Amino acid sequence: MNRERIAQLEDEYLDEHPGTAGTVEPYVYDDLDGLETDEGPFPFPIITNVLLSDEWEPTDQTWFVDSSGFASAGEPALPQDRFRKKLIAYVREHPDHGFGLSGVGQFQVYVTAYRRV
Repeated sequence: MNRERIAQLEDEYLDEHPGTAGTVEPYVYDDLDGLETDEGPFPFPIITNVLLSDEWEPTDQTWFVDSSGFASAGEPALPQDRFRKKLIAYVREHPDHGFGLSGVGQFQVYVTAYRRV
């Protein structure tokens, strides 16, 4: 999805949901229990620069992750099980960081880590 399309979707969302600019917060794990045992989808909101709460800023950490569940080794997108291991290690090191989908494609997503300002 290109930046122009993302901007168009943001505008449409803001037209339908007035007053929501700057209100979306990343998902923060309370503990690792759910992350280590859950096999389901990740609970991350879609976050764009327009929607991101002013209390948060993106870090330099972003992962390119398979969202289809059918990734194979050697593909550029991390399979979900490998991403989960990387995410657990990251959360252990940065327990106050949150996570959001900063890019969404047909079969892959970009997951970005955010920190409070």
